[in-house]
Amino acid sequence: MMTIRYHLAIQVGSLLILFLSSFCWAQQAEFFPLAEVKPGLKGIGKTIFKGIVIEEFNVEILGVIEKIRPRRNLILARLSGTKIERTGVFAGMSGSPVYIEGKLLGAVAFAFPFSKEPITGITPIQEMVRVFQGEAKPARSWSPQTNLKNRLQAFGLGREFDTPPKLPSMAVDLVNTKLQRTLEPIAAPLSLTGVEPRASNKFHSDFKKLGLVPISGITSVGTDFERAPVMPGSTIIAHLVTGDLEVSAAGTITSIDGDRIYAFGHPFLGLGFTSMPMSSGSVITVIPSIFSSQKITAVHDPIGSIRQDRDTGILGLRGEKPDMVPISLRLVTSRSVLRQLNFQIVQGALLSPLLANFAVFNSIVSSERGAGPQAFRVEVIISVKGYPQVRYSRNVSNPANAARVVGGLLDLLLNSGFDDMLFEEVDVRIQSVEEQLKATLEQVWVDRKEISPGDKVNFKMILRQNGGTTIEQDYSLPIPEDMTTGPVYVAIGEGISLANSDADKDSGQFVPQNTYQLIRAINNLKKNDRLYVRLYRSSPGVVIAGEEMPSLPPSMLEIHNSGKSTGTSRPLSNVIHLEREMGITRFVLEGIKTIQLNVRS
Repeated sequence: MMTIRYHLAIQVGSLLILFLSSFCWAQQAEFFPLAEVKPGLKGIGKTIFKGIVIEEFNVEILGVIEKIRPRRNLILARLSGTKIERTGVFAGMSGSPVYIEGKLLGAVAFAFPFSKEPITGITPIQEMVRVFQGEAKPARSWSPQTNLKNRLQAFGLGREFDTPPKLPSMAVDLVNTKLQRTLEPIAAPLSLTGVEPRASNKFHSDFKKLGLVPISGITSVGTDFERAPVMPGSTIIAHLVTGDLEVSAAGTITSIDGDRIYAFGHPFLGLGFTSMPMSSGSVITVIPSIFSSQKITAVHDPIGSIRQDRDTGILGLRGEKPDMVPISLRLVTSRSVLRQLNFQIVQGALLSPLLANFAVFNSIVSSERGAGPQAFRVEVIISVKGYPQVRYSRNVSNPANAARVVGGLLDLLLNSGFDDMLFEEVDVRIQSVEEQLKATLEQVWVDRKEISPGDKVNFKMILRQNGGTTIEQDYSLPIPEDMTTGPVYVAIGEGISLANSDADKDSGQFVPQNTYQLIRAINNLKKNDRLYVRLYRSSPGVVIAGEEMPSLPPSMLEIHNSGKSTGTSRPLSNVIHLEREMGITRFVLEGIKTIQLNVRS
């Protein structure tokens, strides 16, 4: 009988919460003035410890730390109550509203690591709301980054990004106060669902750099409740990846004003303008820890979209549809089984490359063995709205490099400085084999070194695999009829080695000046799954506005190379007369060889 009454009370309480929460969209609590905050004031805070029931805890004000940053203050408070004293300030509690005399004071947002008492830093609600005032839109006037040339070169050489940059610390240093401690933003527990341990371990430090604490997650509701409330004190979920892989972070709603939802009280990732899905949630449990307790959450109903992520919290808009990057992954496993995976990731220069890298790596290691010889063929097709498709392929020898091809390509595009990168779809195709498919270009022979215009020169190439097996290839190169007399060079090599040689010899590689040029440059990047044969001569030229011009008149060359002109011109030292691409191979190729020939009359 007691059990029946308990469950009945829970169900009635849940219905009451849902009924009351329907009024919260249009209502906003009165704010408690920061000027009236003083030590000794007492109030209450609201958060969820389990399920969807919002519970209260006690708050005692210790003081105000003024000007922690320009126009930023922080309220120090001690929390108390049976449950809060067991868990302390826990990850996922960010945004929990604090009230004094029934008026909203602010959001629980900061904590002391390893603290013996639940002391917190509260972000004043006035400052949370003020930072989101106005209807400003994201700037749309970027110019190409000065390091775009280096980024393009690095990607073409297989040295694309690996880890995201560490975000600036948002900790509040109190060494000049009696506390002699540092307050840190309360971490957001990052829920990972459908993730292999190898993937979570590999990317753990990357997520930690962003202030996220990876944990195992649950994406279905593990309670008897059909809906979770959306009101101050309830759980809010920010989604980074959805679909066959789920990555999300949890916090707490601080205030609701119409369709505007304020939460966290500190930056989630500090992205500024953004667009990511936002859902309601429930709490499975809070796990106590000496270092940092954290809550395990379940995702409920979609609410809308998080539109801004700034110094004092996040701003979500109810009913707004988020802009995500759809990724379709076709993985043919080493057992010749097709796996089709689909997920959506947040679009942005910081997050998209990391999330794509993570999602693709996780998809591969969930299907392939963890040790032994492996090889992967990776093909990526990106549909950019209003532009030609981006197409790139590469052969690699491990899952990490396969995933970095996708992440690196998104990193190159989104960090180009061009503001019109709107991805409609990212199509990834990966073929896996359990073999060692590396091969090195070991030797090249030519049938003669004295040639005439119109001749055909025959080459024999020897490729050696890791096991010692050799492969012979023959190729005939036609010499152009208009070749002038003198020495010329033939370079034979796979794409990355050839690009590396270009980078070492020639400072004239161009910087794309617009999105069209960038896409064309990526599509023209040489691949490491085939050999190229290039006929060139040491001769001056120039690159103007991203276009190679090897045959300018001497007078024009003198002007551009003399330093008397300004603009986007760069010198070009080698003129390519002919370049041919040989057939695609199964191998991860390495090596380049150069032979000098002499053109006679």
